[in-house]
Amino acid sequence: MPNEFEYNNYPNNDNYPNNNGFEPNQPSPPPPLGKNQKIAAAVLAGFAIFILIAWAVQLKKSISGPFAVKSGSQSQTINSGNSAEELKAKDTDKDGLSDWDELNVYHTSPYLEDSDSDGFTDKQEVDSGKDPNCPTGRDCYSLGIVDGDKSVVSQGEAEQDNSTLNSLVDQLGASQPGQTGTSSFNASQVESLMGRSMDAATLRQLLLQAGMDKTVLDKINDEELMKSYQEVAK
Repeated sequence: MPNEFEYNNYPNNDNYPNNNGFEPNQPSPPPPLGKNQKIAAAVLAGFAIFILIAWAVQLKKSISGPFAVKSGSQSQTINSGNSAEELKAKDTDKDGLSDWDELNVYHTSPYLEDSDSDGFTDKQEVDSGKDPNCPTGRDCYSLGIVDGDKSVVSQGEAEQDNSTLNSLVDQLGASQPGQTGTSSFNASQVESLMGRSMDAATLRQLLLQAGMDKTVLDKINDEELMKSYQEVAK
């Protein structure tokens, strides 16, 4: 029978770790994530990153938006300025006057170097102090000035222009169906329309009223039309 000393020296279970390798009452580690849990965690992480990126983009737009609108307005202003500058630098008919001056200052045709067909270019008449819209030797102001932007022609000049227009219609062979000979376009109609500078639009209006077929007239471009008029008017 063992004595008390031997009994006390027997190993005590309290002096050894448990079979799991952890001290008593210590919490065990969490179990590892399963496959489905890992997938769910990855999806949530990706969604969070997407939300963060979208928020950053929206914040950037909110900050830079007003500046973008201002920049667009400045671009439109610059483009408008460029159009005017282009006209000022362009001389389509090579008469020495820029298209901008012809359209906005002298109200002459930018397509014809001699808008009034008197043998002198628009630039020559401007430099000599004459009206580039009034043929040399004619009194275009005998009836007075209607307003600052329009010229007035005399009755005799209107009749001469009427003859010119009728000749142009006959030359182009473009009378309306059922009409023969010269048109019924009279001098008073010419006078009312010739109160402004002759340009392609005005000439088309005159020719249509003179009996020219619109279908034929539409096939002629402005430059050819004005050249034909200039040749007939000589």
